[in-house]
Amino acid sequence: MEVVTLLFCQAASQGLLSPIGRCSQVQRLSIFADDVVVFVKPLVRDLVTVRELLRIFGAASGLQVNYNKTAATLIRGAEMERERVSTILTCQITEFPIRYLGLQLALKPLTRAQWQPMIDAAVRIVPPWQRGLITKAGRVVLVQAVMTARTIHHLLIAEAPVWVLEEIEKGLRGFLWAAKDKANGGQCLVAWDQICKPREFGGLGIRNLRLQGLALRMRWEWLRRTDHSKPWQGLPMLNDEKAREAFDSMVRIDTGSGKTVLFWRDRWIQGRAAEDFAPAELEWSTGDGVNLNFLLYCCRMDGNANGTNGSGCKSCGPLTDYYIPDYILKPDSEPVLIDNAPSCPVVVFINSRSGGQLGSGLIKTYRELLNVAQVFDLSEESPDKVLHRLYANFEKLKSNGDILAVEIQRKLRLIVAGGDGTASWLLGVVSDLKLSHPPPVATVPLGTGNNLPFSFGWGKKNPATDQEAVKSFLGLVKGAGEMSIDSWHIIMRMRVPQEGPCDPIAPLELPHSLHAFHRVSGSDELNVEGYHTFRGGFWNYFSMGMDAQVSYGFHSERKKNPEKFKNQLTNQGTYAKLGLKQGWFAPSLTHSSSRNIAQLAKVKIMKRPGGRWEDLKIPSSIRSIICLNLPSFSGGFNPWGTPGTRKAQDRDLTAPYVDDGLIEVVGFRDAWHGLVLLSSKGHGTRLAQAHRIRFEFHKGAADHTFMRVDGEPWKQPLPKDDETVVVEISHLRQVTMLANQPCKSKSIDDPTSPSHRGEDNDDSDSLEDEDEWKEGRKKFGAADTFKLPDEVDMAHLS
Repeated sequence: MEVVTLLFCQAASQGLLSPIGRCSQVQRLSIFADDVVVFVKPLVRDLVTVRELLRIFGAASGLQVNYNKTAATLIRGAEMERERVSTILTCQITEFPIRYLGLQLALKPLTRAQWQPMIDAAVRIVPPWQRGLITKAGRVVLVQAVMTARTIHHLLIAEAPVWVLEEIEKGLRGFLWAAKDKANGGQCLVAWDQICKPREFGGLGIRNLRLQGLALRMRWEWLRRTDHSKPWQGLPMLNDEKAREAFDSMVRIDTGSGKTVLFWRDRWIQGRAAEDFAPAELEWSTGDGVNLNFLLYCCRMDGNANGTNGSGCKSCGPLTDYYIPDYILKPDSEPVLIDNAPSCPVVVFINSRSGGQLGSGLIKTYRELLNVAQVFDLSEESPDKVLHRLYANFEKLKSNGDILAVEIQRKLRLIVAGGDGTASWLLGVVSDLKLSHPPPVATVPLGTGNNLPFSFGWGKKNPATDQEAVKSFLGLVKGAGEMSIDSWHIIMRMRVPQEGPCDPIAPLELPHSLHAFHRVSGSDELNVEGYHTFRGGFWNYFSMGMDAQVSYGFHSERKKNPEKFKNQLTNQGTYAKLGLKQGWFAPSLTHSSSRNIAQLAKVKIMKRPGGRWEDLKIPSSIRSIICLNLPSFSGGFNPWGTPGTRKAQDRDLTAPYVDDGLIEVVGFRDAWHGLVLLSSKGHGTRLAQAHRIRFEFHKGAADHTFMRVDGEPWKQPLPKDDETVVVEISHLRQVTMLANQPCKSKSIDDPTSPSHRGEDNDDSDSLEDEDEWKEGRKKFGAADTFKLPDEVDMAHLS
């Protein structure tokens, strides 16, 4: 078939075929066995030339073209061109998408119906009547070697939608565990994420389809730079940002002669790309074909010949103010000399699954502006591992006399982008590490409610992801003030029931940020034989009842159909619809009174550290109770408000300070009651302010309730026998947040705060209270306490 290629190349060189964009003569054809694809302009001369070339080849070789099996497809062609093609080539005209070599070729994203054949090819390889005859070991081999392999051809070309991968994994789970199309929760003996780990890490070595697809697509980036014999070299590539970011993070590029380096895009300048240094020159540049001499010209023109890390921005200053060099972040890297320490070094944590597609967009932008190694995707690496590694390296460098490491550690600030649950995850890690100088945290509003960012002046709308927006945010982080806020420890303990479960049930799966209820390990001080014990912490709120049930329904729907929840406004509308659907606007008609808080639990509070436990009377009509630390709930509302002078005196109530060691307890009757928050002075039913609060659930009419911590809900089974489920919340230390103006949160030490209370406040962490959980309440369970590395000589530490 090489003769066909030579014929077309000769015709193109003689001007018989019109040029097509940047395509070379060879790239006009794609040949595989006896299948040929020809790219040609729908002009009369070109079409006649193609027909004659194929006729000449057939006459010489005896291989005639069967026009009955030939099809022509127009790429954005007009009706007149369609008729011309049909008349000259005498073949059928088809529309996109078309199939070639088993792949769907299309101009637009494929629909569900068009993806379905790939799903069926992977999961329905074995007829239903044969599945039960195969042993489980045999099914493991089929899944490993055949079923996951059938997706490679598609995943090699483009990223499959999330729902496609979920459907395939659902089918694989069903075949593996139950020899059916679908397996229920009880049949799946091990979590699928664990199954997909290599055997040496306790898994079965089954491929993770998402990671497999990413690795396959990264191969194009590698071949583009290393194998210039490929016929597709020089053609525009699919803009696959995820594959490019992954490639950039794993590959170091040494320039050498510079012939194989993509001048603008590749990160060959200390881990950064030329497009970051000279964006103005990039606008009039004509592509990547620029030699290294031009870089020196750009550096002289831009004043960046000394290797600075980006152009300045009026709002944020030079990007060097935030840049952390590689050797600080990567323990094995070679140290570098830097004239001045960054004035505001940052480490950025982003939940790529938050905010629809905004998370991945933010990751891309931050990595373009900063060192790639100082921006972390929380879906790939947890913050406790990152901070353990970073601070261990800090200590080693400090012991060696590295002044830059000392300065960066002293000035370090953390940025976390995600929902409230993501922010709480990081706060729990920072608190549990028990660092001598814990870094303050700024929050980017990337969730649905965004109560934490709103409380500290960072807004509640999802941010833009362009470079100017990120630079503006960095400038705000540099100028932000620090504010300490209370941390709240939560513990739940229940005796193992005689029958039925009593563990928390999250929507479809436990969210990674729900560290508030991680089961304690067997070696933990809280572990008691015959009991299930969970512990953790929160910084915004704990709630139970009506609002948690609505949130549970929302999270369940989002887990099932993530493609429908990529817009903050749409998400908030879904919340309102669920409230209506669940009947919370008329709960007396749709919900039994056994779900009311007073019937579910006995509530006790301790108002001050070391005080006595007191019973808290809950009105019988209350269906939702909220323990609030910050003045923002459900998208920016303040359920506590500011008590008037008389109520403050009569009931010993104060404004909701975030660092007074007290948590505000508020109740709501129904959704209509919640609407009072729309009023400027509206508030819920103020029940108490407490230093500790305990809920005791006994056997009753309800078999479950719903709970929520910082935006993460779960369904909590209640006792079916005479045992008790106990949830206790208590004050535990403080963390430092970064606050931007205007800031809704108020400090008790700020004389400008409303209703400022001048009396001294005991800021102890409640650990002086004697009870059986005293030792267990020293940590949240989010991270191990940081310890100095063994190789650090303590004699050198001041």
